[in-house]
Amino acid sequence: MLDPNNLSTSEVSKQPKFKFLVVDSGPLIKGIDVRHLAEKVYTIPEVILEIRDKHSREFLTQISFDIETILPNGEALKEVVNFSKKTGDYTSLSAIDLRVMALTYMLEVQVNGTKRLRKEPVKSLTQFGGNNKNLKKAEIDTPVPQDDDDDDDEKGWITPDNIMEYQEKEQILSVKTKKDESVDIKVACMTTDYSMQNVLLQMGLNLVSVEGARIKKVKSWVLRCHACFKITTNMEKQFCPSCGGATLIRTSTSTDMNGKVTYYLKKNFQYNLRGTKYSIPNPKSGRNANNLILREDQKEYQKALKSHRKQKEVDIFDPDYVPKLFIGSGSSTSCGAPVIGYGRRNPNETTRGKGKGKKRR
Repeated sequence: MLDPNNLSTSEVSKQPKFKFLVVDSGPLIKGIDVRHLAEKVYTIPEVILEIRDKHSREFLTQISFDIETILPNGEALKEVVNFSKKTGDYTSLSAIDLRVMALTYMLEVQVNGTKRLRKEPVKSLTQFGGNNKNLKKAEIDTPVPQDDDDDDDEKGWITPDNIMEYQEKEQILSVKTKKDESVDIKVACMTTDYSMQNVLLQMGLNLVSVEGARIKKVKSWVLRCHACFKITTNMEKQFCPSCGGATLIRTSTSTDMNGKVTYYLKKNFQYNLRGTKYSIPNPKSGRNANNLILREDQKEYQKALKSHRKQKEVDIFDPDYVPKLFIGSGSSTSCGAPVIGYGRRNPNETTRGKGKGKKRR
């Protein structure tokens, strides 16, 4: 009879998974109903004020559960700020993001203490791609066990006679698993921001998705300098914030629930030197000098960056706005980011002249 600890499957599904759940503005803007996930739902007052969308405001007024708004203490905020600076995510986080994580930290300390929280980030691991020769050798040397068909007594097979028994065992196992999950996780945070997810996992705080499932690993992209090997999470950077070189390469990374950060690099990677092995001309003076951009603090780069940001600002509610897909935007280099150095072109190549052709007789 299906009766594990006098707890049915329907009763388990109605029970909340967490005791306290801290939500960011992302799940609320998406209209995620979190009533069944936690006994109490918390957030900060700034998150409620941040929701200005009409449908999201109507969702907040129609849902039948109350979101308690409290402010984190100064000690929790200090811990989160210091930890985010060590992980390199501080510049990508807003003041609201820091307070939401500080609230999660404060509730975690009140319920479970600081025994499972980390003060320092776990040392990152660099993993190179390609096939593992040792693994291949082990697979070749290890003999494949042969199946003995004569000893098969058909035990373990699901038949019409024992299907009910197997279904009951699976239900008991699923009920116990759900019960264990609800006991283990008491405080969790729900957010869709990657920088927040990265800091929460590295600190040892519980992170859940918008569906209520526990997130054990977060995958994303960072920029890694090929010269000094420093990492930055600002994907709009073109120059390394440490050495200043234009050697940033997009690299995939993952953060697991143990706080370990792994960077995945290509095996035997060769840096592309196209456009960097030609002599640099002397700088020219004047407003229209058109000098090569080699460093971030050049006035030419700052001017081009300002113009690029203006082009990216598009008001989609403008009645005269037409997407570039329908009118044709031309080449991407004309409205893209500023070109560093010569770019990918060879400056010694001859270009087609723009002079007038021969006159017809």
